[in-house]
Amino acid sequence: MTSSNSIRDAVADCCSAFASTRPASLPQTRAWHRYADRVLAATRPSLVPLLIGLGVLASLLSKALPGGLAMVPLAAFFFVAGGWCLLNFARSREAHCVVDGFGWIGLAVVSLAAAVAGLDAATAAWIAFVVILVVAILFETSWASTAGTTAFTRTSSGGDDPPAPRG
Repeated sequence: MTSSNSIRDAVADCCSAFASTRPASLPQTRAWHRYADRVLAATRPSLVPLLIGLGVLASLLSKALPGGLAMVPLAAFFFVAGGWCLLNFARSREAHCVVDGFGWIGLAVVSLAAAVAGLDAATAAWIAFVVILVVAILFETSWASTAGTTAFTRTSSGGDDPPAPRG
């Protein structure tokens, strides 16, 4: 019988979203890199419970607000989740974060548009949120099996760096 730890380890081998480690941060070449690395390191251990809590709060708030206003707390939640993933992608290039980040930011924009239009599309938004998450995990799993790393870079697939520009 397989223990839950070995299942988690097997999944973690192919997707950094389930791993206790992640690709190393890129070198700190800008002033904001140090701050970003601190924020990511401080929030990473509690990220999943934090996102679940914020998602539940956003969902409860959306049920308490009338019509299109119901989409505003959801849009804020999608911006937070997507923003964290894009910040993480900018620093460590985790492959799933490029899909989650852009997907959830896009979902936030669509949610705000729904709010402006007076539409309550909360159920559809949550379905889209989960679909984006699943696609991101499948993308990283595929990337890791092809490139041998969960880090999404130009050279992680084993190719050479692009040629230097002539000048």
